[in-house]
Amino acid sequence: MFNTAFSFTKSKWNRWPIIETENVFDLEQVAKYKKTYPYVWLKDIRYDILETFNWNFLPEENNKNKIHSFPLCLPKNKKPVRWDVLYLVPTNATNDSEIQRCPYIASYQQKIKPPVYIYTFSDKNAIKKYNNFNLPDHSVHLIKNKQSMARVYSSLNSGNPMWLIDGDVTINNFDDLSFTSSDADIFMFNVLHKSTDSIYADESVQFINPSYLEILRGNVNRLPVIKKIDTVIGTINDIEDPFKAWARAYYTFMFLNETDITHLKRKKNNILGKYMSLTGSRLVNLARAGVEEAEKFRSSEDYVYNKILDWDILEKRFKKFMQPQETQTASHDMLEKRLEKTKRLYGIESDEYQKLSSQFERSAGSR
Repeated sequence: MFNTAFSFTKSKWNRWPIIETENVFDLEQVAKYKKTYPYVWLKDIRYDILETFNWNFLPEENNKNKIHSFPLCLPKNKKPVRWDVLYLVPTNATNDSEIQRCPYIASYQQKIKPPVYIYTFSDKNAIKKYNNFNLPDHSVHLIKNKQSMARVYSSLNSGNPMWLIDGDVTINNFDDLSFTSSDADIFMFNVLHKSTDSIYADESVQFINPSYLEILRGNVNRLPVIKKIDTVIGTINDIEDPFKAWARAYYTFMFLNETDITHLKRKKNNILGKYMSLTGSRLVNLARAGVEEAEKFRSSEDYVYNKILDWDILEKRFKKFMQPQETQTASHDMLEKRLEKTKRLYGIESDEYQKLSSQFERSAGSR
């Protein structure tokens, strides 16, 4: 439980010097007080400390050589959002000194920043990726196992603006998440896609106003206003593993061919052209194969766009795509072992070897 410091601290009513600073981590600022005071306050100049805060706080004897930090909290639930607002620093402290977190509120966050929602599809590492988003000024939430973007959107209940970020995105600079605007229902930010080395704004990083959710729920009868933000906010690893490499490319092909979003319609040919020209690693080749498979499905008689919106269905398609290749590879490897054994037993000029060699060449050509 977090409380104001006044009632929960032992004090001898010795007020320590207060240094207002832009860098509370710079301990050299306390050096000049070393001979006159045992402690100095380092206060971040950007924050106002509560009037009720007890500046006479005195550490317990067993913690007297530790740096004590006091949190900035959310006003409603008193949840800490920052621990670098106010420090009580022993004047003999070093950069190796241990930091003790104190349950006494230094300040409240006056302006609540938009919450961040991290979403993933068919991802066993979802929790790990969620934990990588260390955003002290935002509340962060995880959306997983929803199988489609429609279900992701349906799980957003905030009546305030919010961020929606793919868990595979690495944000370049978290300060970019200070963006806010009501000029559109949804903003899509430029993201570097690792597979094709292409920069474009899609569903990877979105800033969403509540009006967009009202449109999706049918409470507002109009088309959403969508704007693209040119800031390259991060990089998405869309070739993290074989399934993702294939499935994301498959999904991207379908999405680009069905979207009404103007900036993506303009980029479609360029993006898909880069996919089709990919060569190199197995993951990159699978990304190209995903586009090729999507193109085949889209031209088939049983094509229904909604069939590829569910990531469970995409996973089944991927397994079906991979199975013949895996079987063929296993058969080819077994044939190669038989060929080598036949060579040892009968020699390279034997009929047995020549017959098996022809079979092996046909197998290699069909791979």
